[in-house]
Amino acid sequence: MDANAAFLNEIYENARMGEETLGVLLRYAEAGDFAGEMQDERRRFTGFMDKARDQLRKAGEEPHDSAALGRGWAKLMTGAKAMRDPSASRMAEMLIEGNTAGVTDMTRLLAADEGLDPGVRALGHALKTFELQNIQNCRRYL
Repeated sequence: MDANAAFLNEIYENARMGEETLGVLLRYAEAGDFAGEMQDERRRFTGFMDKARDQLRKAGEEPHDSAALGRGWAKLMTGAKAMRDPSASRMAEMLIEGNTAGVTDMTRLLAADEGLDPGVRALGHALKTFELQNIQNCRRYL
C-alpha cells in the first residue's frame, strides 16, 4: 500500500470512529439542538468516509478494517457512559475527547507528509478542520 492509500485509510478509520460514536450517543440523546448538531456531524463524518473510500477504490484499494476490536470496545464503553449520564454536557465531553484524538492523529499524519497527493492531503486537512470545529461547537454544551 502506498503512502496515499495508507493516509486515506487513516482518514477513513478516523471518520468511521466519529460516525460510530455519534451513532451510539444519538441513541441516548434527548431531542433538541445538540441532538440535531450530532446528526449533522454524523452525516459529515459519513461524507469523509465516502470520499476516502472512493479515492481508495480509484487506486484499486479497499478500506482496511484494522481497528474492529478497538471500535467495538469503544462503542461498548461509549454506550455505558451515555447510559450512566445521558446529559448533553457529558456527551459533549466525550465528543471533545474523541475529536481531540482525531485532530491529534491527523496533525501527526499531516506533519509526516510522505509526498502525499495534494487532494489526499487536502482531505486530511479538511477532516482535521472539521474536528476542530466540532470541539468548539461541543464546548457550548459543557
